[in-house]
Formats: sequence, structure tokens, C-alpha cells
Amino acid sequence: MAEMPAPKVKRVLEFHIEMKHFDVDAALILCIDPRWWNPRAANPSATIVEFVKAKGWSFVPLTEAGGIKLLVSGDPKDAVLKQAMFQRIEQEIELHHPKVLGLTVHRDCGGYGYAEGFDHDPGKENARLYGDLWKAKNVLEEKFGARARTELYIFDGKGVEEVSF
Repeated sequence: MAEMPAPKVKRVLEFHIEMKHFDVDAALILCIDPRWWNPRAANPSATIVEFVKAKGWSFVPLTEAGGIKLLVSGDPKDAVLKQAMFQRIEQEIELHHPKVLGLTVHRDCGGYGYAEGFDHDPGKENARLYGDLWKAKNVLEEKFGARARTELYIFDGKGVEEVSF
């Protein structure tokens, strides 16, 4: 292998962040769909960023296609990714001590096959999303106990719904 040359480094943005340990209010399990977390990809009033501002939270995002869908998957091909997500959640609990594990899904999600995956039937889609939220809540409470409370949310084009059981 060739010897590494000296790197050329140019700062492209200046800011000041105090480089010390920090805790967050919430670790949010989110879909990778940028409409929900990237203010430039959607109406900024409908984003995760605005949601956490409204909640008054600092947060860390844990993204996966379908959000919480992976946590409840029984498909053997998802086993490695599922285990990796559990490890990421564990790391966040250990490193940043979130008080909340926010479990999120959104309607018309590609990870679930979009609306077509439910035959364009909102009742079928709601049943699946509510069921997956319920299962994910139980899985995480069993796995992580009282180290962080779970809160459940569904995002859609009109806003955010909090779900409780």
C-alpha cells in the first residue's frame, strides 16, 4: 500500500459548539424519509425538527426505512439490521441518557409499501401502524425496561398524532 500523502484541509463552515458531554431528552426512531426530518425536503412546519421544538426536546435521530417496522419484523433477512438497531438504542441510552424513546411511523411510508401496500385503505394502514407501535413499545420496554419511557407517534401530511394504549 502506498504511503498516505499529507491531507489538504479547508474549513468550510465556522461555528461554535461547546465540546462537552451532553444528554438528550429523546432518542427518536424515525423513517429515513427526509420529508419528516429534513426542513428543506418538506414544509418545515411538518418536520421532526418542528415537532421536537414544540415538545421542547433535544434529541438524537435513529433512522431506518419504515421507522419502527424493523423492530417488530420477524423476517430472518432483517435479523442483522434489527440487532444493529437494538445496539444503537443501547448506545444512545448509555451515552446520552434519553428520558424518552420516541417510536414513530408515518402514513404512506415506502417501508410499508406506501398506500398501495394497504390497498389504499386507511383502515388497514392504521391497523398495521397501530399494531406495530404497540409491538415495538412492548419490545423496547422488555429490552430496556424503565431506563427510558416510550412515546408513540404517527406523522402524516396534516401533522403528528400521539398514540397511547
